[in-house]
Amino acid sequence: MEHASFANLGGQNLEAAARDVRYAAARRYVRELCAQTGAPRSAARILTAHTASDRTETFFMNAIRGSGPAGLSSIPRRRNIIVRPLLDMTHADLIRYLQVAGQSWREDESNQDTGYLRNFVRHRLMPVAGERNANVARNVSAACDILGDEDAFMSQLASTALRSCVRRRASGLIVLDASRLAAAEVAIARRVVRLAVRELDGEARLEMRHVEAVLSCVAMGEGSVTLPSGIDARIEFGTLALRTPAEREGATAGWLAIPGRLRVAAGTLEAQLLEVPAGADPIALAREASTPAREAPARMREASPGPCETSTPACEAATASQFSGQGLSPATSQDLDRELLSASLRDAPSCASSVTVLIDAAALGYATHELPRLAEDQRWGASGSQQPDRDALRLWVDVPAAGDMLCPFGMHGRSKKLSDLLNEAHVPLAERAVTPVLRTTPGGAIVWAAPHSARRSLQVHRDQRSLGKINVSSHC
Repeated sequence: MEHASFANLGGQNLEAAARDVRYAAARRYVRELCAQTGAPRSAARILTAHTASDRTETFFMNAIRGSGPAGLSSIPRRRNIIVRPLLDMTHADLIRYLQVAGQSWREDESNQDTGYLRNFVRHRLMPVAGERNANVARNVSAACDILGDEDAFMSQLASTALRSCVRRRASGLIVLDASRLAAAEVAIARRVVRLAVRELDGEARLEMRHVEAVLSCVAMGEGSVTLPSGIDARIEFGTLALRTPAEREGATAGWLAIPGRLRVAAGTLEAQLLEVPAGADPIALAREASTPAREAPARMREASPGPCETSTPACEAATASQFSGQGLSPATSQDLDRELLSASLRDAPSCASSVTVLIDAAALGYATHELPRLAEDQRWGASGSQQPDRDALRLWVDVPAAGDMLCPFGMHGRSKKLSDLLNEAHVPLAERAVTPVLRTTPGGAIVWAAPHSARRSLQVHRDQRSLGKINVSSHC
């Protein structure tokens, strides 16, 4: 007989820790026996002597704790290789069988300590319930079978609902469609949250208050909750993002507000919304933006407005003065606007590696008539928060995923695997995993695989008046 000691319970109570040790020992014996006999592990079974009395006690214990249907289902008849063939017998039935067979048994003296919840239920609650119904153990056990079957059915529905809600999956990250989750029946929504958290961390022990807090944020359309194991649940632009601490530290995914800035593993992404001045050629501006900063004419580098990141009256005045000092004399406001926009395109970070792309802002799916207002908000500093409202311009940023497709510039409408495009760009395998991929939504169409390929449908045309400027620069 093996004896176990518990120097560190790891936050568990003694009963739970002892149960884990027993099952771990049983699984170890299974592996050893399979190795000795050459039998496949799938053929092995672990039989336990749980009875209907044990099942009923667990039912009442979980009811006292406030468990849901899964907990009230109590001890299942089978879970993986663990089988419980005595659940139709009571503890009294088993004692009588041993007595008739002349078989002795051991009673753990701790079973009399009603300080443990199970012993309290066994010695205080069960006798009272038995006074009303002598078959209480068998009746409750039968109810547990019904609850177990219905719980399994609900779990299947919840799994289907989870698949329909998932917008993005990555290591340590699950992004759900908050509107779909809010529209689901609350019984399903609770299970979807539990399944999503279990997928991220199977050891995270969610309580009802955690689940309700998450669903409350979903209903309000905003807010965040810290769950067990440090998992962060946060409402972002109509999505529920669940992140592990490791994923948050790696910063492999998130929303890039326009305007805004997002630091990722490969560098820093910065986005702006530019309004094309009257008379300016959007295509020429796009070509100018794609020219590396080190290749820009010296005159334009000198005319760069320097630290001004957004256009404000003070910045315009300083820039206009700077231009005038160089003899550029902006004669009209349109001329000044063109100069400011041109300077903005050249205001690239001083890092050695920096790439800028201009795209058709209207092609991102936003109403064309709203874009000038958003550009004006940026111009006068009315926008620019890292957490804009859900109707603001934004792009989802993550990393390449299996099956990603892109129809880039120069492919004449033909799509290609993103992995092939990165291979043709000679991107090392180690760097591909952290290549920033900008999408319209989590799991949506790719806008730009920075700094390599942009989507063809976002190509700038001469009649466009609003452009999205996105710059990616390596960490300096």
